[in-house]
Amino acid sequence: MNILGQAAQITLTLPSQAAVAPGVAAAVADLCLVTLALANLPAGVMFTAIAVLSLRMKASPAALGWIAAFAAAASFLSALSVIPESGPLSPMGWLTTLLRLVPLLWYVPAAVLMMRRPS
Repeated sequence: MNILGQAAQITLTLPSQAAVAPGVAAAVADLCLVTLALANLPAGVMFTAIAVLSLRMKASPAALGWIAAFAAAASFLSALSVIPESGPLSPMGWLTTLLRLVPLLWYVPAAVLMMRRPS
């Protein structure tokens, strides 16, 4: 779903979009924002599962589990950005923008851990 949201956004940068009516371009931009917000629901479920596996089953270090729990909360909160029209949790709000970056706090250390861990 994240890739679909990015595809709609990238479509607006193509040369052929110069002839698109402003209302259509705005609708495509809104489609991008909604798709990106809704993509956070399955991401939140994934981070929740990772947190449970890390913290209860010791599948990975506990710190990674706590970061996954934080990323899950951020993902679920970010999915709510489809509701307000303005403010910090709106689709283009400052809080929504920060929440989109939180999963990076898990992706980077998880990737390093997977590369360093013996098979």
